[in-house]
Amino acid sequence: NTEYCLYGPDGPRVDRCRTHVCRLDEMAKCVAAAPCWAAVRLFWADAVVSVEGPALGTWQQWVAKRAPSEQQIVEFLLPNIEAAWRGETRTRTFQEAKRIWYLAGTKEQPAPQMPDEGGQPTPGVYVCRAMPRDGEEDWNSAIAWDWAFPTRPTREAAERFAQDLRSNPWSRTGYDAQPSKAAVAVLLEYSGANVRFVSQEPLTGPGSAVAGETLPEVCVTILGGPKGMSEQVKDIVRDALRLADVPIVEVCLGPQQEMAHCCVAYLMIQDDMGLYRATIVDLLSLGKLRYEELLAEVEVMAKRRGSLLNGCGPPKLRSPSPPREQTAPLRHEVRAALHDGRRSRSRTPPASSRAPELGGGGA
Repeated sequence: NTEYCLYGPDGPRVDRCRTHVCRLDEMAKCVAAAPCWAAVRLFWADAVVSVEGPALGTWQQWVAKRAPSEQQIVEFLLPNIEAAWRGETRTRTFQEAKRIWYLAGTKEQPAPQMPDEGGQPTPGVYVCRAMPRDGEEDWNSAIAWDWAFPTRPTREAAERFAQDLRSNPWSRTGYDAQPSKAAVAVLLEYSGANVRFVSQEPLTGPGSAVAGETLPEVCVTILGGPKGMSEQVKDIVRDALRLADVPIVEVCLGPQQEMAHCCVAYLMIQDDMGLYRATIVDLLSLGKLRYEELLAEVEVMAKRRGSLLNGCGPPKLRSPSPPREQTAPLRHEVRAALHDGRRSRSRTPPASSRAPELGGGGA
């Protein structure tokens, strides 16, 4: 979300009544839709909000606000956004937040500020605010329409997160402290490969490897808003991952624009079904062109097998279309044949087993 600044000259640009400003509402939905064991980074031009580890979920349970709704997540993000404006550079632990809540907490204020106690109030949420350096334009001042947003904070944060990708214990299931041997990055982009989640094992084989290397054990998925990321930001992301020696695959979930939280939720479902990792391994092993060729062959074989299971025999090749002047007299004969075919097939009992239905998702 680097086309927006989170802070203005007088403080945060967002509050409980203005969550639409800077697209905080959509960013909060992404946090709610992401798996609880994932580390989530929300990028603005001048700040990054990180949600990682079990602390936020534990705190939500303790204050009895467990519903992952948009407004609920905003209630936990805003106190830390406001604290970062004051200059707080650390997040309170669960025990600290619990003690302070007994002093000033209410049901309407699950994370009281109390600046004298120090720290950002909500456990598990850390807001890193970037300040202009000498020689840089003050991006906290009023912004003109033709003003260029800063990219230095985004570049520094992306490089830092990419370097820690394999070793961050908060970014994997079970919070395993053992560093991962290999990682992969998935960039959601309209020009990426059209993927299909069809198998829990890689179609290229269970022992698939890329140039003899270890299969990836950790994945970072990167996406922008409905229109995607600008070319400048995509170049920054690619450079940061290249410096960290993390291979990148680009994926297109569909040709239409979709909200970011829909993409996150869709990928979470695929991962929960055990399909996401296998698909990414296939794409990483084959590359875009060979992967799409593989999908075309899989579709042909699936149609052939589905026709046999449905009792229709193997699919027949289409005959060339008749000339235009011959089409009209044949139209009624074709309709009658199709009608008779449906009526005759409806009397036969259904096959005992059918091929599973493969569904697609848009993004």
